[in-house]
Amino acid sequence: MIQSFSHKLISWYKSNKRDLPWRNTDDPYKIWISEIILQQTRVKFAIDYYNKFIEKFPNIESLSDAKEDDVLNSWQGLGYYSRARNIHHTSKILKEKYSSNFPNKYDEIITLKGIGKYTAGAILSFAFKKKFPVVDGNVFRFFSRLFFIEKFIDTTRGQNYFYNVAEDLICEKTPDLFNQAIIEYGAMVCKPKNPTCTTCIFNHQCEAYKKNKVFELPLKKNSVKTTDRFLIFILGTKNNIFLKKKKNGIWKGLYTPPIYEPKSKKELNNIKKNEELNIFNKNVKILKISDVIHHKLTHQNLSIKFCYSDLDLDNQNEFVKVKFKNFDHFPIPIVVEKFLKNFYDEEKK
Repeated sequence: MIQSFSHKLISWYKSNKRDLPWRNTDDPYKIWISEIILQQTRVKFAIDYYNKFIEKFPNIESLSDAKEDDVLNSWQGLGYYSRARNIHHTSKILKEKYSSNFPNKYDEIITLKGIGKYTAGAILSFAFKKKFPVVDGNVFRFFSRLFFIEKFIDTTRGQNYFYNVAEDLICEKTPDLFNQAIIEYGAMVCKPKNPTCTTCIFNHQCEAYKKNKVFELPLKKNSVKTTDRFLIFILGTKNNIFLKKKKNGIWKGLYTPPIYEPKSKKELNNIKKNEELNIFNKNVKILKISDVIHHKLTHQNLSIKFCYSDLDLDNQNEFVKVKFKNFDHFPIPIVVEKFLKNFYDEEKK
């Protein structure tokens, strides 16, 4: 049964797989970068970011020698900037400890910052052809439906169960193809919202399909909690902005203008032109203010306004004075980058 399952799955994969750039290499560095980018990023968006990142940092040594700001700038738009800081940190370890080569042992890979069980398995399987299961959200969903597994995929106990299932099924001769195939099948056929069950090659075996309970699986114990935040970014005048590198928070390592944080939606909406805000113990007059911009993160819903003011922070509070036209020299949050780009494009018209 196991051999027929693997053969059927791999045959489907060979005929239906997408042509993705990280599938055309066995370089562990490139596979590692692709797996980190694919965390929290959809494939169609990841391709362009991956290609640009690899073009700028083609190997471990070039990444380890880069400045953190350059790495974060290249990561801009992907979010979860701790991922970029982690790969930068790990590239330095790989250079110092492994002579810019990737280790091929699980116990060594798993100790590297930013690499967990899934990514370690992906590197060992795809780059070194070793028999390690690779279980991501696609695999959790496919297995839970196929075998009607009523275990929580967001608990350690539940995840270990799914890994054991994968270990029992993984193909001995071509574990890399098996892992790629099962991830691809979950992404293209056993999809979250619109699975193509009627044409699925496993629908006669799928317990969830036979019980008409496909959409009840997989199970999660904990739902994602989100909070609402209200922010005002304070911009200067005369085509200047002030930027400061954040030391903590959601934008750690990125540069942002001064931030004023209203306590409620009502307070945010009530702040208008010609009012004053207290920033760094100074009364700052608002000269112009934008409409509310909504920006969603995984755990936060941000409501944001940008305002032009008479604030002057030249050489104060660790802020640097930057011309609007030069804002893209700094790694900044994507919501700030989009606003400033639109402003600058309008100014040039």
